[in-house]
Amino acid sequence: MRRMKDNQRRPMDSVNKTGSTPQTDDSPAGVKVAVETTDTVLAVLERITDGVFAFGRDWRCIHVNQAGARFIGDRAENCRGLTPQQLFPEAIGLPFFDAGRQAEATGKPAHVQAYYPPLGG
Repeated sequence: MRRMKDNQRRPMDSVNKTGSTPQTDDSPAGVKVAVETTDTVLAVLERITDGVFAFGRDWRCIHVNQAGARFIGDRAENCRGLTPQQLFPEAIGLPFFDAGRQAEATGKPAHVQAYYPPLGG
């Protein structure tokens, strides 16, 4: 997945039937498009049966789906705002964190295959 600059981003459903882009500013119409898009993305994330954790630029959890919350044995709302180190303390020192930082720095995907003790495998 390639990184997009903030000014290149637009909602997934932002092209209407005429091919033009609807308003996505602070107008009521723009806010409605943004809210509907966010709701759609969150609904998709919740349907994924694997754990999904999303982190902001400050490396704090901004979303976790229910499968992810079950994985760490907590409620989704309790995970938001926590860092990866707080959510996965057993992974400190494993290659996962380095790969995340590498991906952030280079803008390129990083792939990791490593043993994660809590999974036992």
